[in-house]
Amino acid sequence: MSFAVGLLFAGNPLKSFIFSVLISIGLYVLFDLFLDVKLPLGLLSGIIG
Repeated sequence: MSFAVGLLFAGNPLKSFIFSVLISIGLYVLFDLFLDVKLPLGLLSGIIG
């Protein structure tokens, strides 16, 4: 979603992609670890366990 918003506001596609990946990982870590909201792992289940 953040990638689409970045492109919508005429952002650089590479910078928008990098930011969207970083914000996705950051929000997952924030909610799962720090705020103790258990979220499903999805594709990360093979990596994390």
